[in-house]
Amino acid sequence: MVHGFLTARDGAITTFDAPGAGTVTGMFQGTFGNSINPNGAIEGNYWDADNVSHGFAGARDGAIMTFDAPGAGTGAGQGTIPRSNNEEGTIAGG
Repeated sequence: MVHGFLTARDGAITTFDAPGAGTVTGMFQGTFGNSINPNGAIEGNYWDADNVSHGFAGARDGAIMTFDAPGAGTGAGQGTIPRSNNEEGTIAGG
C-alpha cells in the first residue's frame, strides 16, 4: 500500500491516506500526492480496492475531498488521474 506524504520545511514528514484508498500491498493501491500549490492545497489520486483511480484534493487543514472526472472509466486500470493544481484551486489531469 502506498501512502501520500508531505514534508515540512523543518523536515517533519506527515503521511496521509485518501478515503477509499485500497490497502493491498503489491497491487499499487493507495494514495499518490501529485502536486501542492503555493496555498498549501495538494492534489493527487488514489487507487481503490478494485484498482480504479480517483482524484482527491487536500486542504491545509487536512480535509480531503475525492472526485471522479465526468466520463472517467470505472474498470481496473481506469479512472481519474489529476496532475497539477494552481493557486485558484483549479486541477488539471488526464
